[in-house]
Amino acid sequence: MKFRTLVCSLALLTVDNLAVFADSYEFVEIQFPGAGETIAKGVASDGTVVGTYGNSLDVREPIENGRTGFIWNPVSGDFQSISAFGSPATNANSINDSGLVVGDYFTNNRLRGFVFDPVANEYTSILPPDVNADEATISDIADDGVLIGSYSTNRSLSQPNPENLQVFGFRAFPQLDGSFVYETFEVSFSTSTYAGSRNSAGTEVGMGVEQGGLGTHFFGFKQPTEEFFDFPSSMLANDEQLLQTSLTAINDNDVILGNAQIQKGSGFSTSVVNRSFLMENNEGGLQPATLETLALPCPDCESSINILELRVEEPGKSIATNISDSGLIVGFNDDNDGIYSGFLGIPLPETGLLGDFDVDNDVDGFDFLAWQRGESPAGLSRLDLLGWIKSYGQNAPSFRVENLSVPEPGTLILATSYCLMGLLGKSRRLAE
Repeated sequence: MKFRTLVCSLALLTVDNLAVFADSYEFVEIQFPGAGETIAKGVASDGTVVGTYGNSLDVREPIENGRTGFIWNPVSGDFQSISAFGSPATNANSINDSGLVVGDYFTNNRLRGFVFDPVANEYTSILPPDVNADEATISDIADDGVLIGSYSTNRSLSQPNPENLQVFGFRAFPQLDGSFVYETFEVSFSTSTYAGSRNSAGTEVGMGVEQGGLGTHFFGFKQPTEEFFDFPSSMLANDEQLLQTSLTAINDNDVILGNAQIQKGSGFSTSVVNRSFLMENNEGGLQPATLETLALPCPDCESSINILELRVEEPGKSIATNISDSGLIVGFNDDNDGIYSGFLGIPLPETGLLGDFDVDNDVDGFDFLAWQRGESPAGLSRLDLLGWIKSYGQNAPSFRVENLSVPEPGTLILATSYCLMGLLGKSRRLAE
């Protein structure tokens, strides 16, 4: 599948006057070699991506055999497989900036969470100490190592029954001896709590489920201030009805990624789609006024994937699953035949040219100096440096990310040496 570059209008959020994500994105396809399908779920600030691959995957069946987790290196393009404790069903859900990976795996007919340290090649199994807990999943790991996830008492995670959900959120704090101290939490007015993400400041987001006589209400929440959020009705068309809202991820710059399930049409002519969106959070709480929907790499920028797998829907298009501290976005596409492929969204400057860190419509030595100062989207990352090398001498908007390849060592050394000597002017090109 060849991606088009899609531009989406986003609120420009700043921290200490530095943009945390751009006005537009360049999308790169992520497909595990030889696998029929790939789902991207988490991303670190340097562009390292984690997710799941397999053949004939079904996001509505998180425990099916034949799915394996992966880690993708954005510079080399290499994949590393993850199979927690040899399980035939492993999902990698998130990665922090230290490289620790979390997810879930299936064992003894139950779902369990795990933490994976790629350097030590060690797995740690996670199950909260609630005597009634039968399943658990880890959805995120903050940069300080704190885990956040959900557990069930009636197999609601692997075999969800919308009429009888028993799901609780939990936090796991790492200790010096390698153990964890657990805290369980439930959101007010909620019969089930799905924990989504936590940042280093301790702010958490997720989805609450309220079941009652008037039906089931799926809403987003933010902790510890316990704020609740539904996708604004003002952003729905006349023939659209909101079904559920989930706040999926939050980064250390307090940017929240969410997803809204929406029913379109009426009577026998209806469909269910997903809209991914970004929203700002700050000391004053959630800022719905900053909410902007994302234009993802798909024809109609919508998806019918149900993020919490509570209903069977028709195939859709795209859904965003995570956002890094540097503003990188990951997710997956679902074509009309139910085939999944992952993607990485790289923030672009206003000029639309990757590597143009000083936003002056070209890529030159001044952009390298900006990279050295940490002023690129993923500050000081290999991914940004590679983009600069490959587009050096280009003028906006002729560069395409999907043509990235690892440069020859001599090219990389030559480029950086020239920049350090101040010999790269606006009119000179990097020798191939």
